[in-house]
Amino acid sequence: MSEPLLSVRGVEKSFGALKALGPVDVTLTQGERLGLIGPNGSGKTTLINCIAGLLRPEVGTIIYGGVDITAEPAHKRARMGIARSFQIPRPFTGMSVLENLLVPLDYVARGSRDEIERADEVLASVRLNPSRDAPVEALSQLELRKLELARALVTGPRLLIADEAMAGLSEGEIDEILSLLFDLNRSGVAIIMIEHIMHAVMRFSERMICLETGLIIAEGSPRDIVENPEVQKVYFGEQARH
Repeated sequence: MSEPLLSVRGVEKSFGALKALGPVDVTLTQGERLGLIGPNGSGKTTLINCIAGLLRPEVGTIIYGGVDITAEPAHKRARMGIARSFQIPRPFTGMSVLENLLVPLDYVARGSRDEIERADEVLASVRLNPSRDAPVEALSQLELRKLELARALVTGPRLLIADEAMAGLSEGEIDEILSLLFDLNRSGVAIIMIEHIMHAVMRFSERMICLETGLIIAEGSPRDIVENPEVQKVYFGEQARH
């Protein structure tokens, strides 16, 4: 059996007296689609921030591509192929769509011709090329979501963490983002999807993990997760009360 792309081993993270996460163990294979769910405050964001390098756990190790990255800062992890899109799009204002992609490309030090070719390639892959030269202020909510994904993808990651990539979108727009993510996954990129829209994350994921109070309470196929009594109690029960 080949070594997993990502291995989170016994990771724990606290904020003062509050233990926000752990211990948790998570593995991700090459090209896998993993869904991460749980009610608000369950530890999802803390876990992905530990993986992306925005937080450093007090306990445990994170292995990526066979390398211990537990102490590596976020920018080094990005150069190693870990990308993340954020729940709230944060484009560089005052710039065009193309220029927003050239910023991260400059960071990874490609040649200028390669930068523009790569940016155009990614814009086409997320179906945003018609807005290539538009100012980001003119983009719709769906286009901003596509731009957020494009900025994460432009450096050619092996792992994408998609954080609430479909929040606030219509059903048709959700379908379009899912289609883009499936296309990306077929190209070989592993994806961790954090999502509150249950039908979307269930359609996308091969495997799902449910967190509650910083611990994994269930793991398995989407059907396993839906039928798990603990998940129904802490997650679907919360949904039903809203």
